[in-house]
Amino acid sequence: MSEIRATTISDETGNGPIALTKQSAAKGWCSMTGGTGTVSLQSNSLNTSSAVDFATAKYSFNWTNAMSDAHYPAMCCALDQSYTYSFATGGGEARTTSKVGTYWMHHSGSAYDVPDLEAVIHGDLA
Repeated sequence: MSEIRATTISDETGNGPIALTKQSAAKGWCSMTGGTGTVSLQSNSLNTSSAVDFATAKYSFNWTNAMSDAHYPAMCCALDQSYTYSFATGGGEARTTSKVGTYWMHHSGSAYDVPDLEAVIHGDLA
């Protein structure tokens, strides 16, 4: 059996990390806390530059490195075990290669500021 050990894997020029293109690995993820007013990203995130609370039940996640087009899949979940929510992308903001908006509704049908969110995106980086 073979074993590979490395502390750094660089691109062919030796100047940076290997780009994850044309692969199915997640291209970004984040965990956001706050829910109302000031929101913040948890320290463990990938390719996420910021999270914004821009209206009741509406948040957006901004990507550090853009996706190749605006048709990438985005999955989000609310971390509040006492309720059931519906999630829709958009939230009044057009999805772009560098941002996805979200809109959250309580199972009763009303807009709801969820206390914590997680998001994952897949697709190809630009």
